[in-house]
Amino acid sequence: MALVFACWLVALLATAGVGVAVRADGGVERRLTALRPPQTIPRMRRSLQDRLAARLAGSPRFAGDRVRRRLLLAGRDPDPAAHLRRNMRGAEVGGLVAVALLLAAPSAPAIVVSPIVVVAGFRAPDLSLARRARSRQAAIARAVPDVLDLLAACVAAGQGARPALMRATAHARGPLGEELAGAMRSVELGRRLGDALADLVERTDVAILRRVVQTLSRTERLGTSLAEALRALARTARAERRALAETAARAAPVKLLFPLVFVILPAFLLLTVVPVLLATVRGLR
Repeated sequence: MALVFACWLVALLATAGVGVAVRADGGVERRLTALRPPQTIPRMRRSLQDRLAARLAGSPRFAGDRVRRRLLLAGRDPDPAAHLRRNMRGAEVGGLVAVALLLAAPSAPAIVVSPIVVVAGFRAPDLSLARRARSRQAAIARAVPDVLDLLAACVAAGQGARPALMRATAHARGPLGEELAGAMRSVELGRRLGDALADLVERTDVAILRRVVQTLSRTERLGTSLAEALRALARTARAERRALAETAARAAPVKLLFPLVFVILPAFLLLTVVPVLLATVRGLR
């Protein structure tokens, strides 16, 4: 026992001495750090992804304009090369899942499913981007009537189109508030209001916003009442929003049919009908 304690004490003192020496001489720690293997593989992988994404994004066969358009609708930086890098990372994750599937169950179905998993991983960022763009457009369309009411109130109080838009932008929230703030910043930097609003419509591709910009330009050109036109547009936008909600409500039973038939109904039969059948069979025996 004494021998074991003595060995433990010597090891403890030696470890403490080495630690003190390393802390006292920072050069030792720096030299030990320099001897570590450099992390070159992740850097090489990132560099290869960057070069490949840049080359594919510049290829005429790649639909760069369409990807850039989707990125704008989703509110992201319109960089097709960055989106391609996300596709490549998704393919890498799908490849890892496919390899794990093949190692866990090496069979013919696994071999068939593995390429599908890789393709699904590559396409997953595209599907996510499209869904984000649709949800963002829907959020903008939902927020338009409230902004129109605020614009109409400001115009009726005697403000012009530009001060009214400034006030509406200060109170707007969500994606529409972000887009309006960007348009107003460009106007403050010297851009024409009509051009800034036209770019906003191109970035969002929302029909009601296009009609709002057309109404603003028409009333400015013809001198008609802007407040009344904005109130009419707000009523139209609310009617369209109500119609979309009713359409979604009517489509809900159809969407619930698949989980009802293939998930809920089999579980219900398994828990209620199958025990009765088994009891009946046992009684007949």
